[in-house]
Amino acid sequence: MADDIRITSEDMELDSLIIGYSECTLTHSREAVEHELIQQTLKTTGATIARAASRLGGNRPTLRSVTK
Repeated sequence: MADDIRITSEDMELDSLIIGYSECTLTHSREAVEHELIQQTLKTTGATIARAASRLGGNRPTLRSVTK
């Protein structure tokens, strides 16, 4: 954890997400995290979109539109 008052991307283990992005915007970061969360949830639900959407607090049509 952080030894200083400041929290770095390394403290949050975000370095692997940041490396390779010359322009890392908030929108791009949110989309990357959202995509990863959806992929992990689909894996745990056996790729059942309705079940994944329910676990994520959404609905199937919204999840389908986000995954396209």
